[in-house]
Amino acid sequence: MWLWPSGDGQIDIGRIEDYRPGSVVYRSTDGFFVAAQPDGSVLALSDIDPHNPPGRRSCRVTFRPDLGVTGETGRFFDGCTGSLYDIGGRALSGDGLDLKRLPVQRHEDGSIEVKPAR
Repeated sequence: MWLWPSGDGQIDIGRIEDYRPGSVVYRSTDGFFVAAQPDGSVLALSDIDPHNPPGRRSCRVTFRPDLGVTGETGRFFDGCTGSLYDIGGRALSGDGLDLKRLPVQRHEDGSIEVKPAR
């Protein structure tokens, strides 16, 4: 079951300072990862396997710290196809499909919000 906020549909995910560069936080109730990039920016990445046919959401990706190589905090892993993705959601193996990025809005006060996919 997906729980979406009412109103404008934005999900408050805190402040940019809440995320250490290289960290990944899974928001299971919202269906996405917050991935803090080494440069300090923040991405929101869908947990839906990009290889799912339209309308099917049965395969999901996970973040696996144990799959990271030297200098990495881990990699995203697609258990259905075995595909790997870097912390930016870019495909490292498989057919080259990247993880879906969700829009992130950073406000002047440092707060950040995500508009989830429906």
